Amino acid sequence: MKWEDFLGRNDIIGGDIQDQEGEFIFRGPIEKIKMEDGFIKIYPRWIAKLTKHSDSKETWKSIEMLFNPLEIDTSKVRPQNISEGRIFFSYPLLGNFTIFPKGDSKLDPKIVEGLTPDQY
Repeated sequence: MKWEDFLGRNDIIGGDIQDQEGEFIFRGPIEKIKMEDGFIKIYPRWIAKLTKHSDSKETWKSIEMLFNPLEIDTSKVRPQNISEGRIFFSYPLLGNFTIFPKGDSKLDPKIVEGLTPDQY
């Protein structure tokens, strides 16, 4: 898959982006994407971090975005189509990213601690 194909997908805006860095998982909805000077820029609306508790309970908590936008150097990283229309890419030092298109798996903002209804 090429980045041009990625940009041509109409089902990505409104889907989710997930970043897994070792044991840490971050996720949020994609608000916009654009291409600029050889970089794909992905703008999430908000980002939440998954916390796993000792009693096997999992909670999502809104965090301050460390990157907005996430800038991907298209000369260093290639996207891959994976199952169910999902897109995967690995970015050195940032983690493994999965993009879930609209209508696929989505993090419900109502279960994310720290979000207000105007952020849904």
